[in-house]
Parts: sequence; structure tokens; C-alpha cells
Amino acid sequence: MTELLNDENEKKIIEDYKKSEKRILFLDYDGTLVSFYDRPGMAKPDEALTQLLRDLSFDVRNKVFIISGRNRYLLGKWLNIFNIGLSAEHGAWLKYNGDPWQTLIPIDTAWKKDLRPIFELYADTTPGSYVEEKDFSIAWHYRKTYRALSDIRVKELRRDMLPKAKALHLQILEGQMVFEVKNPDVNKGLAALRFMSDEAYDFSFSAGDDRTDEDMFKLLPPKAYSIKVGNPPTAARYYVRTYSDLRSLLHKLLRVAK
Repeated sequence: MTELLNDENEKKIIEDYKKSEKRILFLDYDGTLVSFYDRPGMAKPDEALTQLLRDLSFDVRNKVFIISGRNRYLLGKWLNIFNIGLSAEHGAWLKYNGDPWQTLIPIDTAWKKDLRPIFELYADTTPGSYVEEKDFSIAWHYRKTYRALSDIRVKELRRDMLPKAKALHLQILEGQMVFEVKNPDVNKGLAALRFMSDEAYDFSFSAGDDRTDEDMFKLLPPKAYSIKVGNPPTAARYYVRTYSDLRSLLHKLLRVAK
């Protein structure tokens, strides 16, 4: 059962972090390390976050990875930090330590031409919403749409997309004010396992805030520390209420390791 992270649990995480020699940390971005914004392009990391990630990555015992639904271009621009690994589009793209981006498997995107007009229709008829097309997915964002209207439109889009996604063997993701369709053969959990495959680690840590992070929580080893940012239900061991709470914990890990 998922527990609210309390002082006792936090102390255990910090103690295990301090005594470990090979650590790996997987962190989602939006809603986990930064707040949500009306436009995703506004969620640029502040200097405090950049320094926090830089300090974590400079510890030779750490490997730090940002696993996000963001496209690879923006993720690479914002988080081009030495020793930070990146995974974009929910695990579709991977890179580490300045290496080129690579994909886990060949991914078919022919379906996009069939579904793109449907997404565009919803954006055109729903004020405050817009379509974001990524390499391997299409997302409809509606954070600036009036709640009453967005509730109706999401139900309509779900109704229209479910049979098409099923026929094309695609996955529907409903996140924080976003409705996304993607190839089901990649996810954050598989990306995390790929990053872990090269070495054995005695401390594993993951944090995320929405449904896409559940794959990561479920696939990591049972002894891994997993934290949901926001309220349950979740497969994570613990949860905290806000991204600020998570940042606070990461700062405590930094201090104890010095």
C-alpha cells in the first residue's frame, strides 16, 4: 500500500542513499521537477533545478536520468547537462552523456496521417486547446480550455479514438490536461530497464506524477524507491504532495552524501 512519505520513510531513503556506492535515479519532468504551465514551452527549468541536477550528476556514484513525455528537441535544449541521461516521448528516444539520440526499436508512424485530422478538428473546435505532434505520438493539450467544455471534449475524443486506436494497435494516454496517442511498444519502464542493463545498482530511485510513470514504478526492482508526486492510486511505494516536496528530498540526498 502506498504511503505518504513521512519522516521515518524519508530517513530510511536517506540512509540507504548515503551508504550506497552505485545509484541510479529516474526522474520525470513536468509535474515532478517543475510545476505545470498553460503552455508546455513555458516550463523551462529554473536555475535552482539546473544546479540541483548538475550537483546530483557530478557525484560519481550517481547516474541520473530524466524520463519525460517531452519531445527530444526541447528536452535536449533545456537539460543539456553533462552526465545527465535523457529519455523523450515516454521512452521512445534515449541518450546519455552527450551521445546521439537513439530509439529502442523501429517504430511505425504511418498511423499518424490517419489520426492527425481528428486531433486537428478537436483543436479547431475547442478554444484554448492545440495539437502537439511528436516523432512517435500525437497529443492534444487543453490546459487553457474552460473545464466544462474540456470535460465534454475529452469524452468525445475518447469515444472517437478508442476504436481507431484498438484497430491500429495504439495506446491512449490521458495525462495532466493532455490526451495522447502513441505506439504501445515503448514506455518509461522499458526505457528505465534499458538504462539499468549495463551495471548492477545498490540504490534505485524513481519519481513521477502521472499514468505514464506507472510503467516505470511497476518494472523497477521491488527494493527500488518509487515516489508519486500527487495523490494515489499508484504503484509507487510512497507519494508526496507537490514537486517542491520532491525537490526538497533530492536536496537532502545531496547534503547527506557530501
